[in-house]
Amino acid sequence: MSQEADVDEVFDSRLGAVAKMVNTMLALEAEAAQLEEEAAARREVARKLSMVDIPTMFGDLGISGFTRPDGSKVSVKAFVKAAIPADSLGEAVAWLDSVGAGDLVKSTIATAIAREDHVSARAAVEALKALGLTVERKDSVHWATLTAWCKDKLADGEELPAKLLGLEMGMKTYIKYPRSSSNSKGGD
Repeated sequence: MSQEADVDEVFDSRLGAVAKMVNTMLALEAEAAQLEEEAAARREVARKLSMVDIPTMFGDLGISGFTRPDGSKVSVKAFVKAAIPADSLGEAVAWLDSVGAGDLVKSTIATAIAREDHVSARAAVEALKALGLTVERKDSVHWATLTAWCKDKLADGEELPAKLLGLEMGMKTYIKYPRSSSNSKGGD
């Protein structure tokens, strides 16, 4: 009877240790999320200082730069960045064409060819090359497809080249949180 009690005490002690580890993991994840939010907010403040406040002060002072005590030089220079929003791409391309800047537009042609139809893929590439087009064929394997295939092969006892496939195996802790009414999308 005392041996059973000892086993129960060991189990309870180890379970308590696991519970403490889970609590530590959750606290660290919450802290990391908070730090990420703080970092994003600080990057935004730094962006505003860099692109609004400091250039305004330089203008008010009538200076174009200065040297800090550590020898670093601070200046304000013109900045240009362009990135067409996805929702106005068609209109932007038409405008670029209309002003003679159509050569800025690069077209990528892609088609879906079944995994098992490599012959058609090769033939399509050769046909495009025959038209004088530079063709770049990119093969890829979606990670979820590869993962499912690896799981099946491992379940069948097959050995796989882990490094070649980027295969990671091990144990990981997952936590499923209860759904709260504030983030529920409704309708189960």
